[in-house]
Amino acid sequence: MAGEFDRIWRAYGRYGNKQASRQAFEAIFAPDVDHIAGRAAAWAASAKAGQRRMPLEKWLSAEKYDEADRSVKAKTPTTNTADRSEDDEEHPDMRKKHVPDHTAIAEAERRLQRSAIQYDVPRGVALTVLSTAEERRGDNTWLEIQTDRGRVAVLVEGRSAAMQEAGQAHLNQLTDACRLGTINDSVELHAKSFMVVGDTFAALPEADAA
Repeated sequence: MAGEFDRIWRAYGRYGNKQASRQAFEAIFAPDVDHIAGRAAAWAASAKAGQRRMPLEKWLSAEKYDEADRSVKAKTPTTNTADRSEDDEEHPDMRKKHVPDHTAIAEAERRLQRSAIQYDVPRGVALTVLSTAEERRGDNTWLEIQTDRGRVAVLVEGRSAAMQEAGQAHLNQLTDACRLGTINDSVELHAKSFMVVGDTFAALPEADAA
């Protein structure tokens, strides 16, 4: 894991807080190192000399590596370039856009929901909870759920209020899928069954649950 992170750190130009960047990388579930390193190199190459860039820890946490690849193009100088924000410089094509991009908004919400749940189980099949445990990852707390067919994890406390809200929504889906109300302890999930459908939890059909 250390070698994989160092590869991304070098590809991004060693820019940002290395320790915070390592923590952000370690929080990524099953990272595609080739993909992330390639995107990191493209972002670094696309920056103009002297331009402020997003530090690597923020770039990883925001999952910028899943955005469209960048190519290095000569840009026509523009006027009124003083006092640009960091976001303006990272997204120059969006500076003059005043109409809400509903597709982008929907995609951002989808990515937020996806980032608050992790699973290594087949979808659409019955999963039975064997054990649960809380795991601290940096500033975030995850509920780790071991099932009879693999692992599931849900963000229950996060440094981002939006991420935490998304994780709590998944947790509510899980307790509903297990036909439980509000739970006081994750042990109440033990021996309960549910499915993963789409990117969240669902109850088993009545016939299978019986």
